[in-house]
Amino acid sequence: MSGKGYPLSKSLLPLFITLFSMDLPSFASTSQSERLDILEQKVDELSSASEGESWADKVSFNGFATVMAGKASNDADYAGFTEETSVNNGSLVALQWNFDLTENMQAVAQLVARGDSTNNWKPEFEWAYLSYMFENGFKVKAGKYRIPLFMYSDYLDVSYAQPWIRPPVEVYGGVPTNSISGLDMTYDIEFEESNLSFQPFLGTNDTVRNVWGLAAAYTMDDWTFRGVFAQGKMGPSLTSAVQGAISVYPSVTGLTGQLFWAWREI
Repeated sequence: MSGKGYPLSKSLLPLFITLFSMDLPSFASTSQSERLDILEQKVDELSSASEGESWADKVSFNGFATVMAGKASNDADYAGFTEETSVNNGSLVALQWNFDLTENMQAVAQLVARGDSTNNWKPEFEWAYLSYMFENGFKVKAGKYRIPLFMYSDYLDVSYAQPWIRPPVEVYGGVPTNSISGLDMTYDIEFEESNLSFQPFLGTNDTVRNVWGLAAAYTMDDWTFRGVFAQGKMGPSLTSAVQGAISVYPSVTGLTGQLFWAWREI
């Protein structure tokens, strides 16, 4: 017997199976209104079960932690370490939530508690943003995110993803802030054996204002070449801290100016 067939929708398949699993003689003997009530009840049960499974699949939790111990070899201190052994400086605990709102939209939040003297294990949101991936590969993030100044900016706090025990403070310690609130955009151009990525960004926080810049990276096989231009202005809290340091240590005035000028021109 030949004829045109119609595919059975995945959403109707559970209902189809459920109907045939019911007591068909008793179902046939009921009135039409009772049949509709039974069908509506089954549909509601299947919809609730489907929604529960989909929501669970859309949410993911993960975390990471670093335990670091160290001491300075003299009284000059280094990277927050003194002559006394410390297990707080450099140690941290973090939790991250990822929630798929739609197929292309995602909400991400990362909470980090640091053990250094500045934070003293006070949890703070490093990330809290919405992202949307367009069909052409263009991705937009809006909210609080990590400034993409360096190759390892997105996972500076994840020690096992880095080649060092901790990032060198001579390079990564010169930036007065880690995260800003604003917009971040990414667009990748795929070639036959390489990839070119552009990442414009802009934002602000209490430490730095009017930050904007562009990062570009070219990847081919095991090689990645990356360059960044960024510019920003010191915020009120950072300006007060710098002025206080200058008033106590006048000799560092020139060095301070050079450091911040260098950061603005990265």
